[in-house]
Formats: sequence, structure tokens, C-alpha cells
Amino acid sequence: MAAMNLRDGQLEQLADEHHRLRDVLGEVREAVRDERTCVSTLIDLLVELTMVLRAHFDHEENGGFFRDVEADAPHLKPRSEALRAQHVSLCERLRVVRRCAERLPKDNCWMELSAAFDEFTTQFHEHETLEEELMQDAFGQDMGSKD
Repeated sequence: MAAMNLRDGQLEQLADEHHRLRDVLGEVREAVRDERTCVSTLIDLLVELTMVLRAHFDHEENGGFFRDVEADAPHLKPRSEALRAQHVSLCERLRVVRRCAERLPKDNCWMELSAAFDEFTTQFHEHETLEEELMQDAFGQDMGSKD
């Protein structure tokens, strides 16, 4: 089967993945902000976020997004490589959030958890913005918010 490029529907799939990530981020944000949240529920949400994030990164890295950018706009390869490298640091930041959540039953570290989650979401949103800019520069297309 031939690899699908952004012009064959992958753009919509990437936009759907970004929308799903924002939805799960919102659920986690609500759970983090409410100290009455059941710790196991919070951890389950963080596991879900991790799975959705990893699947999305795998799709970008192995499903053609970066390959198509580099093929259609070779001059953007340094930006593409930098974004790909950010996937590792984003996953690590999310692991920090989860480790903090796992300490909640014995440590009252809600403020630390909230700060770690805020750092993750800030980095994630900056990353998402840079990816959208890369797509616009490479293909003249915008994933947009679909709202």
C-alpha cells in the first residue's frame, strides 16, 4: 500500500488527532485543578493522554508528516527535525506529571502536580503551534481548530 501524503487525507487525520489531544488535555486539566479528584481517575486520564500523545507522535514520525514536509520543502528539514526531537521532551514532561500524580496518595503535592502539568501543556501548545506553522510553510495548509 502506498504511503498517504498530506494531500490524500492525512491533514484531516492530523487535525482530528490534535483535536482529540486538546480534549484529553482539557479533561486532565479539570482533574488536576480539583483536589477532590480521585487519584486513580487522574492517573487513568494521564495514561490515556500518554497513549493518545504517543500514537499521535508515532503517526507524525512514521506516518508521513515529517517525511512529506522534508520531501516537499527540503529547506524546512531543520525545523522538522527540531519538532521531532521535541517529542522526546514532551513525553518526559508527561512522565514527570504522572510520577507526581502517583505520589498523591502519600504526598500532598497538588501544587507541584499543577505546575508540572502547566509546564507540559505550555510546551505542548507551543509545539503544536510550531507544527501548524511548519505545515503552512510547507504546504500552504492549516490544520486549524476545526471549531
